Amino acid sequence: MTPTVFAWKDYLELATVLKAQGEAFRLESCFRSATSRAYYAAYCHARNWAANNGFIIQNIPDDHKNLQVHFNKTKKADIADKLDDLRKWRNRCDYRDRVSDPKLLAKKAIKEARKLLRLL
Repeated sequence: MTPTVFAWKDYLELATVLKAQGEAFRLESCFRSATSRAYYAAYCHARNWAANNGFIIQNIPDDHKNLQVHFNKTKKADIADKLDDLRKWRNRCDYRDRVSDPKLLAKKAIKEARKLLRLL
């Protein structure tokens, strides 16, 4: 059986659910995970969109930064800026022991990821 292509935008819906769970149960892990999923929803959707418009996916860690460079070169700096912000927030949530206001960060990440998806 051939696997179906994953709809990366679905991660944004998961992020929304995780944020709601965090609010209901005051679980920082939900807010942190929501921020991370919002980034990957935006990044992977943008990466695949860009691959159809000249971006070469190398499947290496540098693809994250290279994608931002691609969007800057193609006069889509607003998308590059959103990806940069989302990645910084995701890194903060995934690697730091202490994060200031993870609930607010999740809210901002979901909002910015939605904007990015609309731009594409």
